[in-house]
Amino acid sequence: KTERNVVDAAIPAMIEARQVSELSTRIISSVQMLSNAQNEQERKKAGRVLFEQLESLLTHIKELGGESFDSKLLDALESNVQNVINNLAELGVTVERKLWLAKEIDTRVEEMRLLSEELEQLTRTQVQNTSTIAVANVTHIYDLLEANKKDQVYQALDALVEVDLDLTERLHELHLLAFKML
Repeated sequence: KTERNVVDAAIPAMIEARQVSELSTRIISSVQMLSNAQNEQERKKAGRVLFEQLESLLTHIKELGGESFDSKLLDALESNVQNVINNLAELGVTVERKLWLAKEIDTRVEEMRLLSEELEQLTRTQVQNTSTIAVANVTHIYDLLEANKKDQVYQALDALVEVDLDLTERLHELHLLAFKML
């Protein structure tokens, strides 16, 4: 009969201990879901499930206290679970911050893309403008040749090579860099 009493007393405690073990496994899975949340809705859902599981775990641990378990061991276990809860609350905040930062990065990347497009358009326009100026200067050189103004032709050619073509080359390089940024 004593053996029967011991077995009858131990079975409920074993059932509670098994439930604690199963909950611990589910909690580990829920922590992974929280850590890997891709958006705010997933984070909130995983956090809610996780804290429901943790509350259930604390309840089962307290029920174990009603059985023939070492009270010091259960107190230590309860304290450890509370520390885990605190750490998981920090994890939730960290995941929330991570999601916010990811969204902020996406926003900044889109802004940079738009600015890069604008820069490319501006540099393309500048290249076209300098080409137009160079063509106008070449036309002016022909006018000078027709008027037989050799000194002015040489000066205009020097200016064309030193200024216009150099500027055109630099702007082409800038346009290429702006285009590569896209």
